[in-house]
Amino acid sequence: MVSKPRTKYPNICYHIYSRGVDQRIIFQDDYDFKKFLNICYAVYLKRNFKVHSYCLMHNHYHFCIETPEQNIGDIMRDINSRYVVYFNQKYQRKGRLFEGPYQDKVIDTPIYFLTLISYIHSNPLGAGLVRNLDEWKWSSYRSYLQEQKIYSFLETTKTLRLFTNIKNFIDYHHQSAELIYHPQFSTIGFRRS
Repeated sequence: MVSKPRTKYPNICYHIYSRGVDQRIIFQDDYDFKKFLNICYAVYLKRNFKVHSYCLMHNHYHFCIETPEQNIGDIMRDINSRYVVYFNQKYQRKGRLFEGPYQDKVIDTPIYFLTLISYIHSNPLGAGLVRNLDEWKWSSYRSYLQEQKIYSFLETTKTLRLFTNIKNFIDYHHQSAELIYHPQFSTIGFRRS
């Protein structure tokens, strides 16, 4: 099967996501989560990009990534391939880890950007893994609440400028999560993970 060529743009944000083949677990323990984020950091040092939000779940991940250059394919290929090599060696397995190439959507409006940030951070809540967003340690949400970023590839300034203070940021996330995961509404343009 031939995949259609991806459109790459400079200075644009993308919603990037990928899932384990057959929805299998791709992060089996805390070290796997840390390793993936460390790989992201290593690729960040080599390539030019900013992460506005991320969330690693057990069988998939989400990123909001901004690329000043037309290099999103190189970035994601680098991250995913390095992680697959690590994972396959650690668990003595062969073959694909991800369903296919990463998925991407261009974020073309400020409201989409804000909704995406909240959606990404709310994934553990929607999956029933936590009761509060700050309980999930594998998302960027906690970094937004702290003065110090855990990973330097995370860019919080653009998002926080859209709020008058951190309380508004927190309130927006709570209200958005209620709306995104309310049973009356379908996923408001997002595919549930």
